[in-house]
Amino acid sequence: MDSEKPADGVFGSLELELEPPAGFCGAAFDLGPYLQGVIMEEIASDFAEFLHSVPLNPYSQSCTAVDGGLVWRVNTLTADAYEQVLGPLQAPGFDKVQLRAVGNATFRIRAKTLRSNPAGDVTRLFYADPPRSTRIIFATPSAFKQGGRYVFHPDIRLLFQSSMMRYSYFFEGSKEPDEEVLDRLTSSVHITSYRLSSRYFPVGQTKIPAFTGQIVAHLGDVKSLAAYANMLMVFATWTGIGAKTALGMGSIRVEPLVGRAEKTAGHRQEGNKHEAE
Repeated sequence: MDSEKPADGVFGSLELELEPPAGFCGAAFDLGPYLQGVIMEEIASDFAEFLHSVPLNPYSQSCTAVDGGLVWRVNTLTADAYEQVLGPLQAPGFDKVQLRAVGNATFRIRAKTLRSNPAGDVTRLFYADPPRSTRIIFATPSAFKQGGRYVFHPDIRLLFQSSMMRYSYFFEGSKEPDEEVLDRLTSSVHITSYRLSSRYFPVGQTKIPAFTGQIVAHLGDVKSLAAYANMLMVFATWTGIGAKTALGMGSIRVEPLVGRAEKTAGHRQEGNKHEAE
């Protein structure tokens, strides 16, 4: 594994394959808050203090079930976060995760996979031909905070506002998105199909209302807006979307849809499903 520190402008991602203990039957994404605790235990105390002082965390993390095991993914957006967060997790001695809050369960780390991606690969998407539609998969429970309450459905404005805030902060040093551009995105992009379920995401004694599933979004007919929308969603695969991304919420994947795949997704609209638990 190459542990070289990347320069600023490079995103990092470390995937750790976890072997759950015998008898473990919990939901993978419910481990997110406990795995956040592991990160806080492993990083240097001065960097932990720094994280508490910034408006947006330079990393996201999530846990999902894959092929009978668990995959814990930690993404970083800055060189400092890469070194301070991924560095300790890459160490050879870090070979298991022990979660005292989950019955002192021990999850053995079977494998670690590190990759990096130049931030320019994401920003260049603004100048590339965008897909007409994209599938957005909410792999872990997602929600948006608005007016002191959680919005637990994929509102287009809140979706792009979340990604724009993070993009503006990490690339431009400002947390405020361009409201005019946000208005245009909200008017241009629309959901053509969805398959969603609602559920709660436990954080301590609190249960946050959230949703999982997928949507297909038509990115609009204005090429520049569609390209910007596509870039923001790809960016969000690194940052997470919405609230509590450092605790394991808001992990997404995106799949561009072109040609036949786009038509097939559109034909499924009548079969949309919205379940509530």
